[in-house]
Amino acid sequence: MKKTFLFLTIVSLLFGCSSDNNNSSNNNNVITTINPTNITSTSFNSGGNITTNNENFLIGGICWNTTPNPTITDNKTINTITNNSFIGVTGPTLNPNTIYYLRAYVQGSSGTLYGNEINITTNAVPQPILNSNLSYGAVSDIDGNNYPTIQICSQIWMAKNLNTSKYKNGDLIPQIQDPIQWVNLTTGAWCYYKNESSNGPVYGKLYNWYAVNDSRGLAPSGWHIATQQEYISLNNCLGISLQGCKLREIGTLHWGISYSCSTNESGFTAIPAGQRLWNGQFSALASLENGNISTSAPFWAGGGGIAILPSSSINDGFQISGTNGNLQLGYSVRCIKN
Repeated sequence: MKKTFLFLTIVSLLFGCSSDNNNSSNNNNVITTINPTNITSTSFNSGGNITTNNENFLIGGICWNTTPNPTITDNKTINTITNNSFIGVTGPTLNPNTIYYLRAYVQGSSGTLYGNEINITTNAVPQPILNSNLSYGAVSDIDGNNYPTIQICSQIWMAKNLNTSKYKNGDLIPQIQDPIQWVNLTTGAWCYYKNESSNGPVYGKLYNWYAVNDSRGLAPSGWHIATQQEYISLNNCLGISLQGCKLREIGTLHWGISYSCSTNESGFTAIPAGQRLWNGQFSALASLENGNISTSAPFWAGGGGIAILPSSSINDGFQISGTNGNLQLGYSVRCIKN
């Protein structure tokens, strides 16, 4: 009996002294995960507070994943520790409306130590804000997507980017995610910005020129892709200056940076929807906040392969440019009534 008791005692001591670097405390070192703040559709802030008796940690951060118990082999930030505290900013690589598990970590001579786990849900991608002082109509595409419409001078425009996956006759347009496949296309295709479907209901789809120029047509019946001349007419209709201000959505919800002149008085409600570049990659984000995509809003124009960019960099008006043969570019599309 005594031998059995002695054996159990030794086993208990051995297991009791084993080190588990997945725990939040070890060797009198403790790290606490800071409650996340500034949660957006693509990012959040968090960090850690450290209490230590014997060890000087130099590196810490937050790690996260869509499953519990994230580690540094998942997603992580690397932050400098100052006064036993640090803050990390994730993103802008997170998916909207998604649950993420996170915890702080520190690294030192005793290995990697983790703080307590917290979970958050990222925000949904916000819908564009229309001009509440104007009256909007509506139109639907062959997929059943609904679009607000607005009359600007003598033209009637969609007030939201096209999001159809079919040509007007019902034929499917291929969705192409792979960048190499995208750049080698000579036929129509579309993609979501960053290949994330959650971007579609807000920003619409990005189409290559072959889809825009296909004789089967992208626009709903009774509508067509706006031409270069129709964009020029819109530009002229809005006056001799600040046309971009009158086209852009008000506020920083999608643009992310303040354009103090933005009024959206036209009702066009231009938002930055990103673009796919000549190499199949996506344009860089404008900032780390609010899920921003870019600082301009490129649109294909029918009839000439011309991209129209309402942009603050061009006297707050339009920049009209050719494609320079880059028919693989992925741009947004706005339609106008026949």
